[in-house]
Amino acid sequence: MKNLTKKLTLTLLGLLGLTLALPAATTNEIAVLYDGNSSVNRDTLHFLNQQIGALHSNYSLRTFKNGQDIQPGTYKAVVVLNTGLSNGIDRAFEGFLTGYAHKNEIILVSLRRGSDSIQVEYAPAAKNSLGVDAVTAASVWEGRGFGGLFGKKSDSPYAMHVEWVKKVLAFADHVK
Repeated sequence: MKNLTKKLTLTLLGLLGLTLALPAATTNEIAVLYDGNSSVNRDTLHFLNQQIGALHSNYSLRTFKNGQDIQPGTYKAVVVLNTGLSNGIDRAFEGFLTGYAHKNEIILVSLRRGSDSIQVEYAPAAKNSLGVDAVTAASVWEGRGFGGLFGKKSDSPYAMHVEWVKKVLAFADHVK
């Protein structure tokens, strides 16, 4: 009986050791950090969640208003939702972006106020994005683009938003 107990204990310790040795981010959960309850943020979060399902992705979202609540290595990726500006990075995110230990997990999504471009730009980590990958698109939700959020006929702005979501998911696929 002592031998069986000893073997069982060693087996359990071995499994515990394997669990601790695995990378922390074995989840399919993506953290989304945003600042404020603007209509753009609400629509963007709704759209992002909807598209994850529409694209048959295995990811799920967990939203945060405070970057200190996001622990490095806990999530597959971290999306920083930078809205309400025509350029630059919201000051509310600067401390998070400069201080986060695993910058390779972060993608900065900037939806630009006042832009009517339907182009989506992707940029690898650079100084102007505080060392993280970035996706930039317009903050256009009017017309059928907005209607497309809720199952109506889509147009170019809708397709643009689908494109940046795909870039975010592709980024998450490649985070180690």
